[in-house]
Amino acid sequence: MAAHYYNLTESERAIVFKLASHALEHPGACHLKAATIAAALEISTKTVYRAISKLESLGIVKKETTVKSKGGQGASIYIILPYNVPAWKC
Repeated sequence: MAAHYYNLTESERAIVFKLASHALEHPGACHLKAATIAAALEISTKTVYRAISKLESLGIVKKETTVKSKGGQGASIYIILPYNVPAWKC
């Protein structure tokens, strides 16, 4: 994130920090819904979706979708990527 710090908005930086703060059980990965992130940061879910897309394009995070056992989409898993590894190699 250090390389892109000044290219990110305050909300985008806050989202990365929120993801990192919830990445305790599995370092570098967390399991949160966009609505949970939005509520915690007092921003809209649309802002969260836009920010996650930008963070993915910059190679800061990678989003993995999950499926509930009874069907339907579950919360996404967000992986905070190492700085020196291009996103396409993960």
